[in-house]
Amino acid sequence: MFLGGDDENCTQLFLTSCGVLLLTAKSGLTQAIVGQELTTVTPVGNQFNITGGVPAGNNLFHSFGQFGLDASQTANFQVVGLINNVFARITGGSPSIINGTVQSRVYPTPICTS
Repeated sequence: MFLGGDDENCTQLFLTSCGVLLLTAKSGLTQAIVGQELTTVTPVGNQFNITGGVPAGNNLFHSFGQFGLDASQTANFQVVGLINNVFARITGGSPSIINGTVQSRVYPTPICTS
């Protein structure tokens, strides 16, 4: 699935039915599983900036214990470099419901935060 926006600033985000799901809407919060994927979720107001992950070729992989969005919330996958596809998986047992926006932005150089 391609998530709209400026073609130069967006990448494709694929969600597959084989365990690659996003989000649990009840909490409206994300819970990253920090481990091999090194996913970091930073809430900023109603937006969750998602960084890290494990690159493999043109793909980037993330893992979450749960991940939910209310209608007013946005999950922003921040991607650095030559990534074409972002994959995410849910390892928790709760159903995933996405009522908000899921987007992916490409940054040509590393993202600096303070």
